[in-house]
Amino acid sequence: MLKRLVIAFVGLVGAVVIALGVASATLWRADDVLVADLRADAPIVVTEPGVLELAASEVTVRVEADGPVVLAVGRDTDVDGWVGDDAHQRVTGLAGWHELAAEDVAAPAPEATPEDEATLEGEAPADGEATPEGEAPAGEAAPRTARPPRRARPPRGRRGRPGGRGPG
Repeated sequence: MLKRLVIAFVGLVGAVVIALGVASATLWRADDVLVADLRADAPIVVTEPGVLELAASEVTVRVEADGPVVLAVGRDTDVDGWVGDDAHQRVTGLAGWHELAAEDVAAPAPEATPEDEATLEGEAPADGEATPEGEAPAGEAAPRTARPPRRARPPRGRRGRPGGRGPG
């Protein structure tokens, strides 16, 4: 009688082990595709080298936005030169299995020139004293001569497309 109980118990344990093996190969198996999201706060998002290849050698990047989108792929030095000092987010890796980790990179504060400091302090030149270029005497509006800095643009190919090559 004891021999039959031991055989039944060993058979039951074997069936449980087989069921757990099948479940680990099907139900508990990791996803074949890694899907990681990032809600960007900045208009420019840059990935660190090697981040896209964390899960597989071939990746698909999908971008959704309300307006027009530019997706560019390039060497890290070229991308850093294209982004320049503009504020952007830099993807550094995975925060979780389905979420990308990113850090905000702020644009540097513009440096004040001595002329700017004088105008900020509210100093007006004395009568007969020449005003610095671009400034109007006190009480008058100054003409706008300075342009805001231009954003860096990607290099253009022959046909006006980024990196595009024409025939020949």
